[in-house]
Amino acid sequence: MQLSIIIINWNSAHYLENCLRSIFSTLKDISFEVIVIDNASTESLADVKREFSQARFIENDLNVGFSKANNQGASMATGEVLLFINPDTIVKDNALNLLYACIVLQGYAAAGPKLLKKSGEIQWMCARNLFSISGEFFNLFLLERLFPKNRLFGKNLMTYWDHLSSREVEAISGACLMIRKDFFDKIRGFDEEYFYYGEDVDLCHKILINHQKIYYCSQAEVVHFGKGSSDASNQANTLYATLLFNSTRRYFKKNFWGWKFILFDFIAICAAIFRIFVILILWPFLGRKRTSDFNKKTLKKYVFILGIALGIVKNAKLRDLFMSSHKQAALRKTILFFPGFSPHSLCVVEEMFNAMLSILKNEHNIYVWTSSKNALYLKHLSADITVIKESSRGILRFFRLLEAIRKYKIDLLHGQFGPDRYIIGFAAKILGIHVSLYEHWISVKGKMGWIKKYYYKYFIDAFNCNSNFTRNSLLSAGVPESKTIVVYHAKYTGQLPSEISDQQQEFLRAGLSIDPATIVIGMVSGFRPEKHIEDIIRIFSDIKREYPNTALLLVGKDDNDIAEEAKKLVNLLSLNNSVIFTGYRNDVQNLYQIMDIFAFTSIDEPWGNVIHEAMACGLPVVAYDSGGYVEIIKNEKNAFLVKPRDLRGFKAILTKLITNEQLRLAVGKQAAQDVVNHPLLQFSHIVDACCNFVRKNI
Repeated sequence: MQLSIIIINWNSAHYLENCLRSIFSTLKDISFEVIVIDNASTESLADVKREFSQARFIENDLNVGFSKANNQGASMATGEVLLFINPDTIVKDNALNLLYACIVLQGYAAAGPKLLKKSGEIQWMCARNLFSISGEFFNLFLLERLFPKNRLFGKNLMTYWDHLSSREVEAISGACLMIRKDFFDKIRGFDEEYFYYGEDVDLCHKILINHQKIYYCSQAEVVHFGKGSSDASNQANTLYATLLFNSTRRYFKKNFWGWKFILFDFIAICAAIFRIFVILILWPFLGRKRTSDFNKKTLKKYVFILGIALGIVKNAKLRDLFMSSHKQAALRKTILFFPGFSPHSLCVVEEMFNAMLSILKNEHNIYVWTSSKNALYLKHLSADITVIKESSRGILRFFRLLEAIRKYKIDLLHGQFGPDRYIIGFAAKILGIHVSLYEHWISVKGKMGWIKKYYYKYFIDAFNCNSNFTRNSLLSAGVPESKTIVVYHAKYTGQLPSEISDQQQEFLRAGLSIDPATIVIGMVSGFRPEKHIEDIIRIFSDIKREYPNTALLLVGKDDNDIAEEAKKLVNLLSLNNSVIFTGYRNDVQNLYQIMDIFAFTSIDEPWGNVIHEAMACGLPVVAYDSGGYVEIIKNEKNAFLVKPRDLRGFKAILTKLITNEQLRLAVGKQAAQDVVNHPLLQFSHIVDACCNFVRKNI
């Protein structure tokens, strides 16, 4: 037998089935056996045994711990090479064959793969350094978390290295570890004093002191869901850090008894006291309920660490707590949403947001954080969704957010964060909460500040981008591609209101002083620098001289300095009777129907909802060839694209459309068909994709 695969299972049947399936489907040209040691699980493995009858299942009467169970499996193994792999993993193509080649052909004592989170991000623990005094100091005092790319502070998990290349390392993760059986037996396997966590680093230490080498193979990839046997409750997640600390202490006590062990305990005591002190200082801002979940999950953890370092809390106590914490599983998670409404986006955001939450509320506990003003737009939300209205600002808003996270036991922060983005990211970093962002607007290309780049790269865990243009902007800022997905966010595509009657159109035109025979060029936009509204005004000035029966309709809130400059330009060009500023309107989708041509002079627009609305309404669109909306435009078929700031080219196309009604109608008809029937713009698809994005990140 060439390879023996050993899996330790404890209440992870839902993971184990997929793990075994991936092993049997990807491992080729190697004779192997699979040994599953079940550590007294409370759930049945009957279905798994039935499907994978070729595997050998051993059921223990007691949970003997990870190390002892692995040694038990190794003692039964007949293969020349051993693979220890967690049940909450999925092996990707050829990964095990590559690891086997590292052992047999390259002569390494042990080898490990690149471990990926379910989101596709790399888990840093897959290739790391051994425990060290300095590394634990940086970890306990949060320097590793705050400055992961610093070579000094990030030395523990080597977070300064991207883990994309293969190399020799000091330690690899026990989640998937391959080792020669003869050498494993020689060093007497895993130290059974480690109950959960730390045993893999200790094993790697034994490999190195025996003058053997460990190899990290980045080409071999394994998805590791993480804590598959310890994610059943909040208490178990809290104890994870405590157990890991206890195992680290065991490592120093065993391998460095003397000044290093004493120094480690001293550092741990100082760090625990420091963190407890900080929590107590912040307590008035976080609420006074002493039985709160924050107390259980945070303060209690540091009290335990202090007790372990002082020798008060013993191993047996930790094991009992860990085992008892899994008696009741808490499968529902709690999500805090940040809708980030603005008046001009309500017709898309409110409808999509309500639809998404109506689905997710059946799976998880949902809370919504918004201002008192925007809370008015949430009137259609289900009554069982709690809206947290918060109008405070600055540092007070930050502490209010911390209080909400504590009070409602939040597991995920998700949404369109707006001006709150920095306090949300910082709060999540402090409390170790996952953050996913619906990114719909990136600063004009090339002008993203370094603070925002750093924030996006290190504080946000996942991005739901509204276009590939937005995604590429994030990638250029250094955000890993694995953190991003693209979901087009169309407004009411496929569900536009019925066409208004000719009489209603005449009424609307009359209200805006537009003659029924006038050809209307329209643009819907806020007055911002990147919109370049001055371009369409100058283009229209030339158009008006040649075609007097035309008008320019500018729809959008016009109460800022840029709007005033635009009005001055209109006055300077003597266009006061032909350019209509409507201001903010809540009947935009009716206004599309009194337009004949839609023009758009924005540059680097991430998505451009108004483009798709206009196309869906059957309007021929002329726009700059820049931004996210070009991804669904077929130039000269369903719309026209012009080089940015090419005013002559823009005018030439407008002239062609003004003089050719048949062309206007044909392009508009094609635009409506393409947009309304586009599979990625269907409302149901968008809602489903957004829900799946949240599920993936919870």
